[in-house]
Amino acid sequence: MSGGWRAILATLAVAVAIAAWLVIQRMADETKRKATVTRIRLVELCLGDVSQAAGRPVSSAEWNALFRDLGSASSTAMPGPCRNIQRRPSDAWGHPLHFMAPAQHGDAEFEIWSDGADGLPGGEGADADLGTWDFSAVRGE
Repeated sequence: MSGGWRAILATLAVAVAIAAWLVIQRMADETKRKATVTRIRLVELCLGDVSQAAGRPVSSAEWNALFRDLGSASSTAMPGPCRNIQRRPSDAWGHPLHFMAPAQHGDAEFEIWSDGADGLPGGEGADADLGTWDFSAVRGE
């Protein structure tokens, strides 16, 4: 095989490898977005149970206290979904989830969100925020 063909084949192999890496990266980002939505929903269920038990919405101070006390003996008495949360909730990228009460989007009592892959507010694609106010967008509906 001549040197020219080898160079063409080497270039083609590099291009295929880069394309494959991009596809894998996109699939990994989508998997992390879905895992983050699942985590947000679990925390939403937990806080809904806490709100119902208290007879009022959860406050920001209660959010902090609830997840500070996780792992203690008292956490075993928490409502159902809360028992599945072992530490302060984070997204699939390792960034902490955020909480606000009352909600700024829609008419919910509170909202929970992730700042996305980059950990910064806003963004597009994998870096876009994911929140309880817009689950239809993260499900792709």
